Amino acid sequence: MALRASRQPPASEERAEPVEPSDSVPSGRAGPPTPAVAPSTVLNIAVHSLLMLVLPFGAFFTAFLGGLDPLFSLAGRKVPSREVKSYLGAGLAVLAVNLVIASFVVRHAAAVQLHARGLAIAHLRAAAAMPRGGALAVKPASLALGGGAPQPWQQQLPPRAAAAQQQQPGAEQHPERIHVALTSTAADLQLQAADQQQLEQAAPPGAKAPALRPRPLVRRRPDAAAARRFAAEQPPEAVDGEPPQDQAPQARAPAPRIAADPALLAAQLAGWARVAGEGGDAGDAAGAGVAGAAGEEELLGPGVVGGDEDAMDEEEMKGGAWAALLLLALAAAPAPGAAASLHAIDSLDGQAACGDSKVTMVRCVFQESSDPGFETPWIARLDFELEDGSTSVACRPRLGNNRLVVNLTLPRGDAVYGLRACYEPTLRRVTGLLLRSVAGEHVCGDPWQPDDRCVSAATADPWPLSAVKPECSMGGDTFVGFAAVCWNRFYRPRRLQPACPAGQGVPADGASCQRCPAGSFNPGGLPSCVPCPSGAATAGDGAVVCGCAPGRGFNGTSRRCEVCGKGTYSPGGALTPCVACPQPYMITARRAARIEECICQPGYGYNANTTRCEVCARNSYNDGAVTIRTSGGVPSFGALAATRAGVGRASAPRRALAPRPGAPRRSLPSGAVRCSVARREPGDAPAPRDVSVAFKAADVAEAPRTPSPAPPAKPLAVMKAIDGNEATANVAYAMSDVSFIYPITPATPMGEAVDQWANEGRVNLLGNVMQVLEMESEAGVAGALHGALSAGALATTFTCSQGLLLMIPNMYKIAGELLPCVLHVSARALAGEALSIFGDHQDVMAVRQTGWAMLCAHGVQEAQDMALVSHLATLKASVPFVHFFDGFRTSHEISKVSVMDQEAYRPLMAGVADAIEHHRAGALNPAHPHQRGTSQGPDIYFQMLESANKYHLAVPEIVQSTMDEVAAITGRPMKLFDYVGAPDAERVIVAMGSGCPVIEEAVDYLNARGEKVGLLKVHLYRPWSAEHFLAGLPATAKKVAVLDRTKEQGSLGEPLYLDVAATLAKDAVGGGLMRTVVGGRYGLGSKDFTPAMAKAVFDNLAAERPRDRFTVGITDDVTFTSLPVGPDIDTLPKGTYQCLFWGMGSDGTVGANKEAIKIIAKDDATFAQAYFSYDAHKSGGVTVSHLRFGPEPITSSYLVSEADYLGIHLPAYLNKYDCLSRLKPGGVLVINAPWKNVEEMEAALPAKAKRQLAALSPSLHVIDARAVADGVGLGKRINMVMQTVFFALSGVVPIDKAIPMLKESIRKAYGKKGEAVVAQNCAAVDGAVAALVKIEVPAAWATATDAPEGRLGHSHTPAAQAAAAKGVAHFIEEVVKPVLAMEGDRLPVSVFKPGGFMPPGTTAIEQRTIASAVPVWDSASCTQCNICAFVCPHAAIRPVLATPEELSGAPAGFGTLPIKGSKDLAGYQYRIQVSPHDCTGCELCVHVCPDTALAPAPIDSVLAAESANWDFMKTLPPRGELFDKNTVRGSQFQPPLMEFSGACEGCGETPYVKLLTQMFGERMVVANATGCSSIWGGSAPSNPYTVNPLTGRGPAWANSLFEDNAQFGLGIWMGLKQRRASYANAVRALLADAAGPGSPELRGAFEEWLQVMDNGLLCHQAVLGVTPLLEAEAAAPGAPGALVYLAGAGKDLLEKPSTWIIGGDGWAYDIGFGGLDHVMSCGEDVNILVLDTEMYSNTGGQKSKSTPLGAVVKFASGGKTRSKKDLAMLAMETYGADLYVASVCLEANYGQVMKAFAEAEAHKGVSLIVAYAPCVMQGITDGMSCAVNEARAAVDVGYWPLYRYTPTTDLPTTTDEEGYVHLAPHGKLTLDSKKIKGNLEDFLKKENRFNILTRKNPEASATLHHHLQDDIDARQAKLRQMAEDSKEPPKA
Repeated sequence: MALRASRQPPASEERAEPVEPSDSVPSGRAGPPTPAVAPSTVLNIAVHSLLMLVLPFGAFFTAFLGGLDPLFSLAGRKVPSREVKSYLGAGLAVLAVNLVIASFVVRHAAAVQLHARGLAIAHLRAAAAMPRGGALAVKPASLALGGGAPQPWQQQLPPRAAAAQQQQPGAEQHPERIHVALTSTAADLQLQAADQQQLEQAAPPGAKAPALRPRPLVRRRPDAAAARRFAAEQPPEAVDGEPPQDQAPQARAPAPRIAADPALLAAQLAGWARVAGEGGDAGDAAGAGVAGAAGEEELLGPGVVGGDEDAMDEEEMKGGAWAALLLLALAAAPAPGAAASLHAIDSLDGQAACGDSKVTMVRCVFQESSDPGFETPWIARLDFELEDGSTSVACRPRLGNNRLVVNLTLPRGDAVYGLRACYEPTLRRVTGLLLRSVAGEHVCGDPWQPDDRCVSAATADPWPLSAVKPECSMGGDTFVGFAAVCWNRFYRPRRLQPACPAGQGVPADGASCQRCPAGSFNPGGLPSCVPCPSGAATAGDGAVVCGCAPGRGFNGTSRRCEVCGKGTYSPGGALTPCVACPQPYMITARRAARIEECICQPGYGYNANTTRCEVCARNSYNDGAVTIRTSGGVPSFGALAATRAGVGRASAPRRALAPRPGAPRRSLPSGAVRCSVARREPGDAPAPRDVSVAFKAADVAEAPRTPSPAPPAKPLAVMKAIDGNEATANVAYAMSDVSFIYPITPATPMGEAVDQWANEGRVNLLGNVMQVLEMESEAGVAGALHGALSAGALATTFTCSQGLLLMIPNMYKIAGELLPCVLHVSARALAGEALSIFGDHQDVMAVRQTGWAMLCAHGVQEAQDMALVSHLATLKASVPFVHFFDGFRTSHEISKVSVMDQEAYRPLMAGVADAIEHHRAGALNPAHPHQRGTSQGPDIYFQMLESANKYHLAVPEIVQSTMDEVAAITGRPMKLFDYVGAPDAERVIVAMGSGCPVIEEAVDYLNARGEKVGLLKVHLYRPWSAEHFLAGLPATAKKVAVLDRTKEQGSLGEPLYLDVAATLAKDAVGGGLMRTVVGGRYGLGSKDFTPAMAKAVFDNLAAERPRDRFTVGITDDVTFTSLPVGPDIDTLPKGTYQCLFWGMGSDGTVGANKEAIKIIAKDDATFAQAYFSYDAHKSGGVTVSHLRFGPEPITSSYLVSEADYLGIHLPAYLNKYDCLSRLKPGGVLVINAPWKNVEEMEAALPAKAKRQLAALSPSLHVIDARAVADGVGLGKRINMVMQTVFFALSGVVPIDKAIPMLKESIRKAYGKKGEAVVAQNCAAVDGAVAALVKIEVPAAWATATDAPEGRLGHSHTPAAQAAAAKGVAHFIEEVVKPVLAMEGDRLPVSVFKPGGFMPPGTTAIEQRTIASAVPVWDSASCTQCNICAFVCPHAAIRPVLATPEELSGAPAGFGTLPIKGSKDLAGYQYRIQVSPHDCTGCELCVHVCPDTALAPAPIDSVLAAESANWDFMKTLPPRGELFDKNTVRGSQFQPPLMEFSGACEGCGETPYVKLLTQMFGERMVVANATGCSSIWGGSAPSNPYTVNPLTGRGPAWANSLFEDNAQFGLGIWMGLKQRRASYANAVRALLADAAGPGSPELRGAFEEWLQVMDNGLLCHQAVLGVTPLLEAEAAAPGAPGALVYLAGAGKDLLEKPSTWIIGGDGWAYDIGFGGLDHVMSCGEDVNILVLDTEMYSNTGGQKSKSTPLGAVVKFASGGKTRSKKDLAMLAMETYGADLYVASVCLEANYGQVMKAFAEAEAHKGVSLIVAYAPCVMQGITDGMSCAVNEARAAVDVGYWPLYRYTPTTDLPTTTDEEGYVHLAPHGKLTLDSKKIKGNLEDFLKKENRFNILTRKNPEASATLHHHLQDDIDARQAKLRQMAEDSKEPPKA
């Protein structure tokens, strides 16, 4: 086109002045300022034409500008007046020409675009055909040597320079022609650079040295005979689609075809072999390189410098084809050393493919391809037929999970073969398509079958056999081998039909070859022209290849040419993808870029020294200056067209990213300069405009320098095992400025990840380190998010469940203001009748009405991809997005997926640069102020609301287009509604979430068996697009089932069902098919959903009248909604290996399995998946790890039901759970137990397990992992031992490779804990395998018989019997026991009571038996202090009193000694008893005992005896009434009414609550905040709160939410207070009537009760007097109604309730502080207990305002830099007038905590107790068994002060010497920790949360510790002063 045109200047026009050297051609000295040079008119036409191609609608405007161009050329130039008319005339002529072109472009834009691609194809082919070391250089016309007589100094050229000048014929005649030359090696370029330097030094002052042209490439060309043969296939060459002016079309000689260069082809194929494993664009580009190198090239056109060197004969060309064949075989072959039978290419001697001699026949039929990208009638489909009738040949090439595309064209004499081979992992197949064979050679087939023919299905014309495509087995995938093109010397069938030359074909109505019309092509040898594939086009008629238009790239997934997004470009002309800008921080100025107009993104400037875009330094800026660059030495032709003649720089408009209309322009800050551009003073030479750089391809004269080695290229995508949370967080971090976070399970890890990356300084795509800030609640997060968006920031957050509900008010605001934002939700159940942290869609369905778009991801891979789509689409649409995926099932599932580096997103991010600018331009800013959030009246509110409709209506198309853009990068297609299944399906399920992959497996299973079913997966849920839904649903679908993972009470159906039903109903009304639609629920609360359940849904649809509003996965025997589910079906990919690990919480099993799955996933050929299920306990509970791995992608989102490998890490599980039922027969079984032989094992195993083992015949191994761990100092942390055993026995990774990888993972996981911990774990790995014991299963076990049922719980105890009498026995038998046996999934609906009520004391039957050692009492050393029981977190050790008579029936080992104390206790015997089944083995009691009367003993040695002792002890009556319960010793004789909780071993919270129940439990009401204390205290069906067996009274416990606990507790108190007041009024009414009912004794008792009803202790004594009298008189015949009323339901109000509001520091200091503050101000009689672990311990240890200075916790990975919030001090200073406050530490001062509890409960008003609670998350280095020592040290060094503050007004005021009156303090403070002793550093170094920072950053650690010490000293001084001030003055 215009690139080949040139313009001769008028005869009267002077030569152009020399120009200033280009940046890329350094000169010895700078030349003078250069006046502008008149531009080339024709070249400008090319520029404008290119612009018109980009913006056809602006063609006329561009034409007008082009006409003015000659006028602009007058500036800065003295032009004679006679020439002015010439310029004006030229301007008018150009305007006329441009208008004509504009009209043509507007009408034929597509054709013009294709037409303009011809040169690009030629030049790219030239680049591909160069030998190694060559480079394609394009020189602007301004660098050409000028014509005319040479100057004297020009005669002094160096020899090489002179030779170069002679090799440039025509330069004098065409000074402005753009020349294309092939340069030689890099060494020649350096020599030429030196010549250029000499040339410039020889130039006189003021003269400009010309730039040398690149040295021409010496090339071999075909000889004449070969040229004639190739010429027959070459279409006539034309310039701009027309014959050259000096030659008629019929006289034009055909251009010779350049043969394939074997050396280049070898290099290209070697490169392809390297990158093929990477997949994606790299593989595509390499494949394109193979195609270009293999031949089928056009002439390069005018300007190509040829040579007359050696000719290449036909045999050499054949050799090139042979090289191609052999190298292709190498590329497709398996790893070196593999057997020959693994070869995927047919041998050249005619042997069967893959080494399988059974292949007897090859058949091939030419037919229409199923590939939509290549719908041509000449694509071959070939199959093997074996002797046994099958079609399988065993080959196992290893291609990984990459998408590979190879395009290959091989010229061989008069035969040209075209080959396209693709491997599509998403389709799980490889296809090889042989495009054509002209000469008719029998290729790679059986030479003894000469009659083989291929028949074209379209024309029925016989064609010769052309290829063999062996169908081979590739693991679980179907592999169709690469078609091998080879020469068979034994057989040459005749040519059956003549072929046409390249670019020609025989039309349907003709008989001779004619040029192919536009849109069709012939690569040569085909009889007719072939239409281009869909999405492709040709550059005109006579085409030999199809390609994409400029500005469009080929999408290998969608198989169509698509517009290049910002940040990518394409010159067009080939089926290649869009090319990304070559550097980070670069974007393109527009979409659909034809040229590489890459610019530095705003805030970055071009650094000429580093040749990179770099962040602007201080006092500099860049608002979007254009930098045109090239990559790979090949400049883009559009960039050349934009280069004006005579100008050595290529630049674009200064403001590339123009603001949107109406957007304010930011002013230049004072003192700021443009980035990388120096300031200039008046009079200086004009500075270059902004940032631009000359073409790198022209840098041939650059001064030699040693470049710094480039870092290795980082892959844009890697296969990696991650979970859904991390996959999402990666995207969110890359594309956001700021994030506000708050912990909530299961979304917390996303916030932890972005906080960690920000702390590490990771720079995101915006060039920033994300600002991450933890808020006090999700409501605070939403408010801050709204504010950041209003300020123009890109903000995001992560939440779920109740946290999402707290955001609803702000969600309405954000949506209403059209602020772009993404909220990532790991969808979770809502707290209704109970709390559930597990996944379903209740939370996201609760916000569907807020106006946010909602995009659903169905798995880990989609979590990443949909997150990316959300962040891009929200900016385009100005509508906020909720991106959600299933909690736990996706958020915590680890899967091997393609993880994109953020650089892969850069082009997409560049595409929304204008949207970002629009968002920022609308920010709140006083420079351009506006108002938002106004109050509107009824006159305009409605209209304003409706004005946003267009934004929401546009969302579906925006999302789909964004999905297409993302798919172009990832290779994974996405749709709003994605259908899978039979195209003619009659039954379809509609669903979204992690259930979709499960249903998809069932769909494949059923369709393979002849059924017609399908699945429509919903991605975009809001806005609902009925149009896209109907487009995705098969027209044949007659019945539709909609599955919702939520429940909406009172509705006609669940939300998704209602949307689908309404859509189909509306479609039916409009004439569509009337379909049956039913809805159902599944998977609530992460209920497992299996393929068998999906099949049950399809089976329901098959019924004549399908059941509607059904449930699946449960048994509903109440309302009968459940579908029957058949047996499990096997839908897993072949070769999948499944594992189950039964571990114990906190033993490290889960963490080790996470590392193991990542190690396994490092193998390129292995895919992996891991999921973890837990029971309700904080620590010591059951964890089951479900692992899968295999050769194919695994998307099975359900639990493992049949394991190849089963690990049981606690032998007690064999007695409690049916672990063996999930082991595959013959599988591997490993048990962690101390058994050394089969005899020991037989003695310990239950009979059921023996029978199962005999039936399964597993490979059975036993290891004493605890002994190995103890030997290296790890204690119960057996995880690395068991993981080593797993690798040794499973064989998934060879053990010699696994051990180094395990040790590396140990260093990564435990390095922050110190080298000692790393060494211990490595030692455990080394000692594991040797400890394995192989055991053969005896055959006699098959007939093992069950022993009599042993003890399970305490169903025989008085407590259990009392509970049974109250009607809860059925609950224990029907609910508790099955759930504890992990069989709760099988329970029917009918066994549950609605409302979520749980009976008390159910933990007593758990008996987890998780301790490896339990304490044994030494009576001789005991002083009977009861401190051991006082500190026990689980009430598993207790003192007991018994009379000699009671001891008569005691077990033999039940030793006692006489009780010490008062005479009232005489005759009682004392004992300390441990429950071995309930003890957790924390050993706190052992360490705290002052008399060493307790010592740990292995549980196996004491289990039987101590279990019998415990059972007997429980039959003894409690005797707490003999002791003062307000003393340490006396309190422990009171029965603990909170026992055997699910807390961690050594927990610091439970001792406080247990003590409360011993002091006030029988009248205690607890409002418990969500957190640790609600999980260990209220995880159904385990209720640790129990009742006094004598009275049946106990704590009443309830949990509302996390944030509202203070208000909830206050409401409980107010309700009880009002009800008691009503009851008291009834009593007063009774007493007011002197003649009223009731005996004098009863009336007197009532009067006493009224006086003390608000005093808990005295009220209890009064109730003991009232109750028996009232019950007796009310039960008498004819009792008065008043007495009956008082003795009725209101009688339980007689006792004064002790209301306690309990929660952790996360609640009290953060999310619930607002409510807590209000409760403290109200003065009501409630008690608040804050269990302060100084972090969010329940969600994994995140920072709270209670976290101390310098502590490293999650959300503060660099150490907390703000001081701890002093809640107690704030309370005293604010509400000290009537608020009781205490700071306590149970382990440090037993008596002080007793006093505080008693004083708080007695206080008539609000009391606040802040309790220090050691936690395992604090990382106490000596373990939780030494937590007592650490707590005491905390008090000693002043870290945790002990004090009690009692409000009073009795203290007098004082007057000082000056007469000022000082008011007395509000109350009295008693400082119980009066002195600070010890060293703070000694305390801190005992906790890992402080040690981490000390190891990582000693200076920062020292500074923070110093500040912490200052805070401690200041607080202690203040407390001393307060204590001193509150002392009573001495009496006179």
